[in-house]
Amino acid sequence: MKSSPRILIADDQPDVLEALRLLLKSEGFQIETAQSPQQIMTALEARNFNVLLM
Repeated sequence: MKSSPRILIADDQPDVLEALRLLLKSEGFQIETAQSPQQIMTALEARNFNVLLM
């Protein structure tokens, strides 16, 4: 079985993150979010992503 593409969404506005997370998750994507540069770096070091939205 092929896994869904993994997307990291980065934004400093929680409402934007949540809206994008809900939209993209409903389309079948695996979603992670980050609100700070440190969170982005931590996520990128820990996992591979197909797309980074900033």
